[in-house]
Amino acid sequence: MELRQLPVEVGSLRARCGVVLAAGGTGGHFYPAVALAEQLRRLAPELPIMLLGTTGDRGVDLSGQLPEGVERRVVPMQKRETGLRALGRYLAGSAAVLAWLRGVLTRFARRGVLVSFGGYAAVPAAVAARSLGWHVVLFEPNVVPGRANRCLLALADLVCAGTPETLRRMNPRCPALVTGVPVRDRIVRAAAVRRVAERPEGTPRVVAAVGGSQGAQSLNHATVKLAEMLADRQVWIVHQTGVRHWPAVRRMYADRALEACVVPHVAEMDDLYRMADLLVMRAGASAIAEAAVCQVPCVLIPYPHAADDHQRQNACYVADRLGWPIVSEAPPGCIEPAVLGQVVIELLERSGRPGAGAAAELAALHRDAARRVAEQVLKRCA
Repeated sequence: MELRQLPVEVGSLRARCGVVLAAGGTGGHFYPAVALAEQLRRLAPELPIMLLGTTGDRGVDLSGQLPEGVERRVVPMQKRETGLRALGRYLAGSAAVLAWLRGVLTRFARRGVLVSFGGYAAVPAAVAARSLGWHVVLFEPNVVPGRANRCLLALADLVCAGTPETLRRMNPRCPALVTGVPVRDRIVRAAAVRRVAERPEGTPRVVAAVGGSQGAQSLNHATVKLAEMLADRQVWIVHQTGVRHWPAVRRMYADRALEACVVPHVAEMDDLYRMADLLVMRAGASAIAEAAVCQVPCVLIPYPHAADDHQRQNACYVADRLGWPIVSEAPPGCIEPAVLGQVVIELLERSGRPGAGAAAELAALHRDAARRVAEQVLKRCA
């Protein structure tokens, strides 16, 4: 069966095959899963789709983002603590979670495909799926593969990767391909608008600082200092602080009589991508992919406590190709405002953009990533 025929033939799949997307923790896990759900719904309107999240989801608002008819379930488990006693509790709890997941999957479809987007709940979900004879597809966006997906390599039918370097590091024995990182439809639409939009002459440049779905205190303090440095320039600051930090950061701007758009959370990142001339942000693979699709230049500040220092590797990979500068948070919790300010001013004053051809190539890779992954998933449903 050819993939282009799926939208009219896939109605019969409901009784015999479903797709479960296992993702949780932060937007970096969720948003590629949402993008894949959108593409699957477009290619296979009758296909049952479920998104498995976790009770530990932090700062992620999916209201209005999931396609109609996508079921959402929460896996009743928390991220594992350290220590022997905690390990014992985790293993005992995992057995119960595994039984719960087998029940959920059995009631959902007679057979299907589970796609792991990483995160600690993806491991028991994939084990449960494989024990029922389901296909397991791993999607890994980061240059350094996540621990969950590394644990699941032996169970996988297919590995989809965000970069060639990802596959080199994973070295899977099953079929594998570079797909890019799926981005949501609203981001693709924002990129199309951005390409044709023209900023009126004399309009302030927009610098947006985004600390991820949870915010980042060190980035918050550095951004306030950055706003002071840019106060005499024609620049407008948009600052996403994270919900916890918003009251304190708003007071910091008020105490310094600085004008800026200070918000606790940006639910509609597509609006920000449309207006921003420059982004200051962490180096999560999903955020980098969205910025690359919209071709918004970025200053990347890798999260220093990220597992296996994967954000720094993500940043280095894209910096080598697009010339995006990296500002280190060293020691952890300290971003040097003078360094950040100098880098931002240089980028704002730069005429033209380095790596324009590479930027277009990377944008195309990520823009079509959801379709590439969806086609592979539907092949295993057919």
